[in-house]
Amino acid sequence: MSRSTCWPPCGGAVDEDLGAVDYLRAVAPARAVPIHQAIINPNARGIYYGRLTEMTNTDFQVLTEETGTEFYSRPAAVF
Repeated sequence: MSRSTCWPPCGGAVDEDLGAVDYLRAVAPARAVPIHQAIINPNARGIYYGRLTEMTNTDFQVLTEETGTEFYSRPAAVF
């Protein structure tokens, strides 16, 4: 299995009871960057991410939080 970067769902509906740990153990990526973590209380994120780091062999990295991304679409064609 290729050991690349993985984007595990953390804190979302699919992550009940630290399901991300099982996911990271099964996939075993070299690196992991969490997604869907907005519902985790900011005061608890250190503990939450710490557990993911302690319980897996993955280089768990948290990116700087962003406030949003703008998407631009081109005008629809008129027929």
